[in-house]
Amino acid sequence: MQQEKMGCLLRELRKEKGMTQEQLAEQLGVSNRSVSRWENGINMPDISILVEISEFFEVGILELIEGERKQEEMDSNDLKKIANYSDEQKRHILNKINKKDVVGLVFSFIAAFSVSAYTEYKYNIFLLLTSFGIATAIAMQFANIAYTTGLSDKGCQFRKRHPYILYAEIVLLIILLISLAMDIMKFLAI
Repeated sequence: MQQEKMGCLLRELRKEKGMTQEQLAEQLGVSNRSVSRWENGINMPDISILVEISEFFEVGILELIEGERKQEEMDSNDLKKIANYSDEQKRHILNKINKKDVVGLVFSFIAAFSVSAYTEYKYNIFLLLTSFGIATAIAMQFANIAYTTGLSDKGCQFRKRHPYILYAEIVLLIILLISLAMDIMKFLAI
């Protein structure tokens, strides 16, 4: 399998430099677990990290993808293989964006409903829709900024190193849901 061949080559390159997985992970700004998964053929690195690995070990990107060292020039087939790898990464990114959009819309609706529940125009559907639209726009902007700057990936890595953060997020979500339930009860009671 191509991932396993790539992992073997990555392990070989790392050992040639006399580095541990931890040192390589620190150099690339990823977790030790990511490097381990790459070397064991479980996952493949993103194309951006693949470029960093290629530059660090002074090998071609195609050599990394195929898991074999070559000294020849790239031809059109090689470029197509790199483009296909990049396309797979784009599909993976789009799937992540779609999930984040749904979560953003849910939280936008919660925020909009909370805003309308605490105003004197509780039955004004226009106010509800307007606040929903504003909250959605703001939430999507934050999600896009976090995603394009890489903060979301760094946040995931941070959460993996500090699992107690997940518990805090769950508690905050429960508090938010309780608040929403109270808002709905207020809205329906009046």
